[in-house]
Amino acid sequence: MGSMRIVNKDVSSDGTIDHIDIKNSTIIVCCDLPNLIKLPLWPTVEAVDCSNCPSLSKLPLWPNIKTVYCRNCSGLTELPLWPNIREVYCQNCTGLTELPLWPNIREVYCQNCTGLIELPLWPNIREVYCQLCLNLIELPLWPNITRINCYNCLGLTELPLWPTVEEVYCRDCLSLIEFPLWTNIKTVYCRNCPNLTELPLWPNITIVECNNCTGLIELPLWPNISIVRCYDCPGLTELPLWPTIIYARRTAYNIKQKFLVDNNQKLHGSCLICYTDTELIKCNTCTWCICKNCIDNWHIANNDNKCMQCKQIF
Repeated sequence: MGSMRIVNKDVSSDGTIDHIDIKNSTIIVCCDLPNLIKLPLWPTVEAVDCSNCPSLSKLPLWPNIKTVYCRNCSGLTELPLWPNIREVYCQNCTGLTELPLWPNIREVYCQNCTGLIELPLWPNIREVYCQLCLNLIELPLWPNITRINCYNCLGLTELPLWPTVEEVYCRDCLSLIEFPLWTNIKTVYCRNCPNLTELPLWPNITIVECNNCTGLIELPLWPNISIVRCYDCPGLTELPLWPTIIYARRTAYNIKQKFLVDNNQKLHGSCLICYTDTELIKCNTCTWCICKNCIDNWHIANNDNKCMQCKQIF
């Protein structure tokens, strides 16, 4: 067992590498191959890494594949129904419109796969990571999920009542309005989810962190909570007297933002939402300075042109 890296000189004029003898290799790496169109049906391969192969339109039905990485493969429009796949990582594969119902998948990572509008009801999935999947409007009721990450999923308004989930991380889910009463949840992180107004009375929660959740006005009396961190949540004026708390922290709503003014009187600095150093736009009412990209994302999600902090016209 070993690995093999495919390089540009291995790619034939017709965009294939059928002449390559992989011998006993079980890990194949195909990176920076702009002319690669098709990969062989390797019978023994267990892991394939495809990165920066924009002409690759599909992958074979490898019978023993366990792990697949696809990065910057914009030509991919679908993935096969691999029977033994365990882990799939898709990054900047904007041509993907759906994923198969893999029977044995355990972990799925999707970043900036904007063509995805839904995910299948995988029966054995354990971890799902979604970032910048802007067109996802809902997630399935996975029966065995334990960990979920949702970053910049602007279309999500709610999450399912997963029976086994233990960790949930939500960041920049601007349309999210509520969480379910998960019975096995242990850890919840919420960052920049301004439409959340309350959190459920989770019976087994131990760690909660809320950052810039401006709609929250109170927290429940969780019976088993150990650690609570609240940053820049102006509606939280007091915290409950949790009986099991070990550490609790609430910071004042006081954001200090540094920026520069250039010769054209334009603001430059770190955006309060995405932390990118870029040109900023200042709200006419409050002191928030946000980049145009974050303003546009907020306006698309809420169908208005109001500031996410003061709710006045930006």
